[in-house]
Amino acid sequence: FCTLLDSPVPYPQQMATKDAGGSGGATAKRRCVGVMSGTSLDGLDVAVADIAGAGDAIRVVRVAAAATLPLEAGVRRGLATLLGGGGLASSSDTLAVVNDLHTAWSAAAADALLAWLPTVGVPLESVDVVASHGQTLWHRDPAVPPAVPTPGRRLGATLQVGDGEVLCQRLAAALLASSSSAAARPPTVVSNFRAADVAAGGSGAPLVPFFDRVVVAPEAAAAVEAAEGWRPTHVLPLNLGGIANFSLIAVGSDSSAATLLDARDSGPANVMADEAIRACLFGGGNPEDSAAARAAATAAGLVWDA
Repeated sequence: FCTLLDSPVPYPQQMATKDAGGSGGATAKRRCVGVMSGTSLDGLDVAVADIAGAGDAIRVVRVAAAATLPLEAGVRRGLATLLGGGGLASSSDTLAVVNDLHTAWSAAAADALLAWLPTVGVPLESVDVVASHGQTLWHRDPAVPPAVPTPGRRLGATLQVGDGEVLCQRLAAALLASSSSAAARPPTVVSNFRAADVAAGGSGAPLVPFFDRVVVAPEAAAAVEAAEGWRPTHVLPLNLGGIANFSLIAVGSDSSAATLLDARDSGPANVMADEAIRACLFGGGNPEDSAAARAAATAAGLVWDA
């Protein structure tokens, strides 16, 4: 009734869907929902996308909706306490908070999705896959020596909260309670793909470099060629999240020749700006300002020194 995939090869061609045994299989169009929270803790990033194909032939048919939703206050406080490095009296307190956040993050994410999807016209029964990154608490690149030696080949290490089973069960229960059709099936939940990539010897960022190579770099190269009359040999997509990361991709004469040369984090980005704005303009409180009213009022009272 409810499927959780923790694939050791966490790429889209491994993403079975709830109708994989029926018509269309892996090549059919699938509706996917993604959910995560990042280093800056400024909310839950969610998106609905229709995709088709698999592996290198995967393509985004349409992004149906995307938003940043408020992160439940208790979950955010717990994460901020852990990531800020203070406020817990003992190691047992820390473990208790990590343990509870693993469940609480997914429960909050499920509730947020269930409230948001109807507002953008996406019925839960139309969703094939929900992909959850969770929230990273700690990450070590394979190049960095471990605090505890790893037997055999050195691997990276990564720790996320966000229990896929909790997310899966919450969504399944909601669908069962609301659907009038006994044939309605809950979405497949895919999670823990960052840990799966590290276990396979990767750096813990399996999805962005793949998307950059298969979608972003070929489209960027084609756009430059159409506008400027020449085709670049390399494309470097830069993502300014809480922590910035980039992919270096060699592009050939067509999209099938794109090759990923390197991909890694490159340092803090929005996390510092977010914290400064939260502290200076919002007094450390709720930073949500969807209509920009608070920002406009604040800007009107500022004197800019040229």
